[in-house]
Amino acid sequence: MDESTSWPGFSAERDAPSASANKGFSTVFETPGWRALVEKTYGYPYSPLDVSLRSGYRVSIQSYVVERRLGLFDVLTSVPPHYYGGLRAPHGLSTEECLELAEEIEASKRIHSLTLALHPLDPTAPSAAESLGRYVHSRSSTHILELQRSFNDLWKDAFDRQQRNRVRRAMRAGVQVRPDASDAALERFQEAYHECAVRWKLADGEPPGYFFDLKRFLEPHLVMWVATVDGKVVAGLMVLNHGDTAYFLHEASLVDYWDCCPNNLLYATAIEGACDAGMHYCDFLPSNRISGVEEFKRNFGGQPRAFSIYRFTNKWYARVRRLAHVMGLRGRRNVNGRKAMAEIPGS
Repeated sequence: MDESTSWPGFSAERDAPSASANKGFSTVFETPGWRALVEKTYGYPYSPLDVSLRSGYRVSIQSYVVERRLGLFDVLTSVPPHYYGGLRAPHGLSTEECLELAEEIEASKRIHSLTLALHPLDPTAPSAAESLGRYVHSRSSTHILELQRSFNDLWKDAFDRQQRNRVRRAMRAGVQVRPDASDAALERFQEAYHECAVRWKLADGEPPGYFFDLKRFLEPHLVMWVATVDGKVVAGLMVLNHGDTAYFLHEASLVDYWDCCPNNLLYATAIEGACDAGMHYCDFLPSNRISGVEEFKRNFGGQPRAFSIYRFTNKWYARVRRLAHVMGLRGRRNVNGRKAMAEIPGS
């Protein structure tokens, strides 16, 4: 194999992940572990909305809620999802079923408004895009790398030349990457993350203890990769494996070591790890419209995939809200969450 394009990390060829039966779509953000993390970190209770369609199928909307005062009434409203927040259905919904679902949500008096973000790979996403245009609240995008080929093929064909050169540069600089979810590694990662949060202007970033809680609640899904130079942790990447997708959740690095290109070797090794784990996709997750981050993901072969964030409002409460606005009655929040999830990176 041509040395200029061969993966220098290992000599053995990696086979492409084998195809497996699709047993229903869900993301790691709809697991009990993620729900426990959100409730612990932000104080938002999990409150799914179950809807029965005329076809007999039951659909569950995954949502977190806050209680608000709307005029003279206390109402529940869902917070924007962290990355994705979706529906659980036995199959991809048709356009007619999507419209029926919207009507059922609008008619429900249990919740004032509900926000829903469908993953681009969700089989319902195309039908929703076709039928729910008037409910689109905002749009976002992620980058997804398909893994249905060997890692060496990804190295040659998906990674651009610049990324390959920087991976080799990291190896020459003595950067080493290994999986390590120990408390000591998490402590170093947390320090690097807060340094990055300042650089990215993310205010406080995640609260103290968040990464340890993430490990506690999501340990079956978590692969924590760390990059070291002379034994010191200089970068880390938290990956959550669920179903056939590896979600690249949090990354952080010390700026003083950027000349060693630890992030490049970190991502290359994590992608190889996802291939070895039988994942079919790497989801690099939304980039908060930071152009440099988006370019970094594209250079690893990540393809931009847009998705919509939908908002449904109960018709009766919508009238009350308009009346409250006319009367000058402002809504107020009755629960003390740490901060709105719209402020959280990736939401």
